[in-house]
Amino acid sequence: MGRPRTSAKILELRGAFKKNPARRRYEMIRSPPLNTEPDSTWPPALQEAWTRIVESAPDGVLKQMDRQTVRIAAQLEALLDRYEIDDPMYSRLERALWRYRLHLGLTPLARMRFVR
Repeated sequence: MGRPRTSAKILELRGAFKKNPARRRYEMIRSPPLNTEPDSTWPPALQEAWTRIVESAPDGVLKQMDRQTVRIAAQLEALLDRYEIDDPMYSRLERALWRYRLHLGLTPLARMRFVR
């Protein structure tokens, strides 16, 4: 088993990013919190899917830089809710939605990364 990763906050306090700031991990990038209100120009199904995703995300995980990712996940979820889709297309959409849910911390596996 490998060595556990040192938190980026601890690395920053040690001065690890002074020499090479490009090594700074994603968790260190500052971004304002996500505006949880969906765009009023979107269709109602997309607004509903957006709200479900934002409400199910852990507190403080979604940032403004995640807005496009949340929108794509909401579009996929709205598409799955609205249409009867054949099996091959359903499995592709489900796999894509699962990937987006991993990136947004919406699965148990992904939430484990945010607990540290």
